[in-house]
Amino acid sequence: MKISFFTASMHRYPLEKCFEVASEFGYDGIEIWGGRPHALASDMRAEDIQKINELSEKYNLPVVSFEPDMANLLWRDQRWIDESMEYFKQCIDLCKAIHCPYMVMAALQASYGYSTDEDWAQFIKYMKELAAYSESIDGVTMILETVTPWEGNILIRSDDVVRAMKEIDSPKVKAMLDLAAPLTVGEPASQYFEKLGKDLVHIHLVDCKKDIEDHLILGDGELPVDETLSMIDHYGYDGYCSVELFDEYRTDPILYNLKAIRAIREALERVGLKQG
Repeated sequence: MKISFFTASMHRYPLEKCFEVASEFGYDGIEIWGGRPHALASDMRAEDIQKINELSEKYNLPVVSFEPDMANLLWRDQRWIDESMEYFKQCIDLCKAIHCPYMVMAALQASYGYSTDEDWAQFIKYMKELAAYSESIDGVTMILETVTPWEGNILIRSDDVVRAMKEIDSPKVKAMLDLAAPLTVGEPASQYFEKLGKDLVHIHLVDCKKDIEDHLILGDGELPVDETLSMIDHYGYDGYCSVELFDEYRTDPILYNLKAIRAIREALERVGLKQG
């Protein structure tokens, strides 16, 4: 099982420190957060892009995924939508330049006062535009991420992702599983594997609890850890599992990222699996 390091947990450190820590602790790849000071797309000059590629080579850590900062496709002010679209297209360009295959896309909370159907139609409309742009430049594949009900309201279940992929209808749109999402809506995580098959290309490997959005280290929440890892292996998943830690660990993220990878290795050993 390939485990990647998500740099957002170390948002108060420079990006090179994230590569250094991920390499030292034995992570297999890296997921880059698209915010300052790591990699805000609008900040990236040629030398910044070159630096990321050099870090990837120096530390032998492929950039396996990229998560844009909190832009939103559900704004009602067209100026903000236009800004978000320009930003996401810059992110697609950046991913191509740093040889990153996947860009995470979530539907964040919409404004109150509108119907779910309106929100859905708007999200699909702009996702189609982004998919067409990525197709036109042979760019990154966007992966739709379901979130907890505290984070969003239209992409929260596996059926939502299946429907969105069908309506967007692009080879540049696939799916991922954040393990917090199914638990918080009362859905078996196995449904993602059953319904999406090979279109499931990325996982956020976290523990969680039913009544909060927190993303926890394996063993700190309510998931049956060993059984969850066995399930992922059972379905033949061969992509990366990225460790996404939320604010409760950010007072000392280096120590907690070490704890996270150790917890994963111990659980993998218990169920007869290996990292890598």
